Amino acid sequence: AKVHNNLGIIYLDQGKNDEAISAFQRAINIESEDALYHSNLGRAYEAKEKYADAVSEFRRAIELDPRVAWLYSVLGSMYAGLHQFDDAIAALQRAIELDPKEAGFYNTLGWYWIRKGDLSRGELEIQAAVELDPRYYPAHLNLGLLSAYQGKTKEARALSQRTLPTKAQKRQHAIHSGPSPKTPAKGPSLMRK
Repeated sequence: AKVHNNLGIIYLDQGKNDEAISAFQRAINIESEDALYHSNLGRAYEAKEKYADAVSEFRRAIELDPRVAWLYSVLGSMYAGLHQFDDAIAALQRAIELDPKEAGFYNTLGWYWIRKGDLSRGELEIQAAVELDPRYYPAHLNLGLLSAYQGKTKEARALSQRTLPTKAQKRQHAIHSGPSPKTPAKGPSLMRK
């Protein structure tokens, strides 16, 4: 199973999503109770923009290991991809319950509230991210974007210029800004040794 999982990661990194799906499915056929294999299969489905299948795999991964906060965060991203923002919000709230010190979760939750149409709640969540980590530049940027959207150009400019990201911050943002079809799976090591 480990060999198939590791092969799936390589395929996913190469953009060979169909091959990755097949490899992860083979790993699951051998070890069906491994949360990591299900989450990796979910990532492969996400890369093909098959969000409903990805949701199914992440829900299964959570059933197998319900204490892993990042699984709920990625599940929230999948729901957001389906425009199911109530479910995305619920998933991020659970991630925060499990890891309340992760600024990226609050930032992402804020965007889900904004996408749902509740700008004030979104702003509160993004501000919570800044309070947790004042150097977390994506939250400053998002507050600036929100201010610009609301027509507060002076405030938007000040917020956007407050923090310029370092390379390390850009990498951190890539981990917590939610998945994209070109983004390989995130979280703890995805390969089994």
